[in-house]
Amino acid sequence: MDEVLFSGKYRDWEYTVRFDLDNASREDVAYALSYIHANIEDKAFCHSGIDCAMIENAIPKGNGLNDAIAFLETKKPAEWKAFLLKAAGKEGLLAVAETKFVSMLLCKNNVNAKMCSPMFASTLKPQKQELLEGQIAFIGRYKDWVAIKKMGLTEKTQDYEVAGILSTINSTLVRKSFDFMGPDRNLEDIAAQITKGKRKSFVNLAVALKEVSQSMNGEAVHDAYLLKCVFENLGFAPYANVEALVPAYPDLKVSKPRGRFAKR
Repeated sequence: MDEVLFSGKYRDWEYTVRFDLDNASREDVAYALSYIHANIEDKAFCHSGIDCAMIENAIPKGNGLNDAIAFLETKKPAEWKAFLLKAAGKEGLLAVAETKFVSMLLCKNNVNAKMCSPMFASTLKPQKQELLEGQIAFIGRYKDWVAIKKMGLTEKTQDYEVAGILSTINSTLVRKSFDFMGPDRNLEDIAAQITKGKRKSFVNLAVALKEVSQSMNGEAVHDAYLLKCVFENLGFAPYANVEALVPAYPDLKVSKPRGRFAKR
């Protein structure tokens, strides 16, 4: 049976959903993955230990990439670091705070650097999924692709461990939603050229975003994938990911991507 499902309950949060993919198109699968991503990413950030509200409240609403760039330029690098360190609470969580910041900056300016369900024309409907007790789990099966990510929960489970499994699942959802839509991989070369020689900093990010805007064409998947590559190349993945958590929580294992398509 081709399907994707998510099941998780931790403290006062519970979310379950399933999509039947037996007669689904690749776009349907991308839609389902993006749908789940939108419902779990916030919890990945919230359980990481950073002050999400502080970051969210600091970013004003805007309209488009130019407004996002303008906000990046309102503070000097040292000021941004001080702000994000305060939101992080400790040095080890700085990367998580940065990730939350860029993700929210894009969201509040209606800019996509990942797939989101409104992009799709899919008629696929979410279905009820019974809670899988005692675990947080994601299962995905579609033709040659299989991805299974689970973590058992006990009374000793820590918040950061929940953030870790949700972030791991989230990264898979973001990556595979693009894979199923088949973006132009030549965009990776464009992003590499734009970010070549630039170190990780908000100054360089603003410069790169100004440059990349010239290569955006208004097509949703094209522009989102191009922006995703630029952000990742500069060390600012615009989505919750477990790699950002490791400096603070080194016992979290960073696993290699799973569930690739077989060559056709």
